[in-house]
Amino acid sequence: HLQRCWAHLLREKDNLSENDTEALALYEKLQDLHNGLNAFLDTNPTLMQRITVQQQAQELIDSLIAEGAESEKALDLLQTLQGGLGHWFTFVTYPKVKSTNNQAERILRDSVIRRKTMTLRAQKGVNAYETFQSLIRTWKQQGKNPYTELQRLARKIGEYHTSAQDAWD
Repeated sequence: HLQRCWAHLLREKDNLSENDTEALALYEKLQDLHNGLNAFLDTNPTLMQRITVQQQAQELIDSLIAEGAESEKALDLLQTLQGGLGHWFTFVTYPKVKSTNNQAERILRDSVIRRKTMTLRAQKGVNAYETFQSLIRTWKQQGKNPYTELQRLARKIGEYHTSAQDAWD
């Protein structure tokens, strides 16, 4: 379940000028919304309550986007919100999902550091390394055996290439 990161979204407030009252007000609304949602979740609501609150939160975001903005930073924020539509409130209905992706970042931190210290000359190599590391970490987090999953993936790719080749022949 995809969850856009509220920590990344809200930390941009620190980069604002105090003169940009429009963007500051927008960030305050979002901070209040995020805090309110977390307080709501602390009450151990039912699934139906979660769904209702999620819909209300989405309606609020939709109305903020529809209102628009004038300042560049406020417009950037609205564009970020719009780009993540459907993924800002996953944490409301799925109790195991957090509103931030800090856990995922911590899980991948070692791999990122390792990649940065490696000498991969081509971007293709960097992309391949990052993809494999992400797959392996995800499988481990899901309690799956990465070796078995990698074999399964390789077989699937082999089958795809075979069927694609047969289609050309």
